[in-house]
Amino acid sequence: MLKPYRERFEEEPQEKTEALSAQANELLPAFKARFLRKGLMEPLTFVVRAPFEIHPEGEPEQENLWVEVLTWDDEALVGKLVDGATQTTEWRKGAQVEVEQGQINAIAIQRDGEALEDEDMGALLLAEKPM
Repeated sequence: MLKPYRERFEEEPQEKTEALSAQANELLPAFKARFLRKGLMEPLTFVVRAPFEIHPEGEPEQENLWVEVLTWDDEALVGKLVDGATQTTEWRKGAQVEVEQGQINAIAIQRDGEALEDEDMGALLLAEKPM
């Protein structure tokens, strides 16, 4: 029953963290541009991951949380947390947050609730890019 949530509590390997960050840096301009062109009835959900400060034992730590993008201005976006912090109740699922664009360390696109694979997301984002 808890199988879908188990990976949230596992430590992410450093290689995966670096790969997600590199992908975010490479695709972020196309990701943002595609979000800004999104249609009202389009079944795409744009999600970003960023570090949030938590205080589980009084000492500040950072936890990466996923945020569904609602609006995006010049250098910041407003969204709602897709998941809450695992160690504290400071950041709860559904809370509205603001994220600086420079803090984004991973991106994802979901279609009908299912995350697109990396290749599919890259193809979607770069499909309209002029050669």
